[in-house]
Amino acid sequence: MAKTTADIVETPGERLPFKVVFSRDGKVIAERPLGSQEGGRKLIDNLLPLLRKDENP
Repeated sequence: MAKTTADIVETPGERLPFKVVFSRDGKVIAERPLGSQEGGRKLIDNLLPLLRKDENP
């Protein structure tokens, strides 16, 4: 069964200081640059349940 995860990663030197990285079974499926960790948490709260819904047919 696939396992989807999301992490907030610091991106020093980039235009925005953080990004959210969504992975499924260890492979990156999406990345989203963000200006704050709070924005990252909100994005994860909104999208991760939808991505995980696809894991259980």
